[in-house]
Amino acid sequence: MSLTIEVPPEVEARLREKAAREGEPAESIAIQMLADALEWEAQEWKDAVECIRRGFEAVAAGRERTLDEYIAHKRAALGKPRSWPDSWPSMTRAKTRVTDDARR
Repeated sequence: MSLTIEVPPEVEARLREKAAREGEPAESIAIQMLADALEWEAQEWKDAVECIRRGFEAVAAGRERTLDEYIAHKRAALGKPRSWPDSWPSMTRAKTRVTDDARR
């Protein structure tokens, strides 16, 4: 397959510098870097899907609670009014799950 892309001059300069350091043609370096980036992205996707799957399992096992439940717990612990935190975006009403030990 042949593909032509336009890159900004500073990116081209960096690519040529890397090619010179490694003693390889810039085209070969670009192909390898693109392949590496695509492989990394595919692995990141798989990892994200696996994390979500484990999260659903944790929810089913009762090891996690909804974000709304967590906020309610913190609100009560801090003695805050029901409207707290009023600045949170509406997405906090989703059935997102968080763990108490998320900071670890």
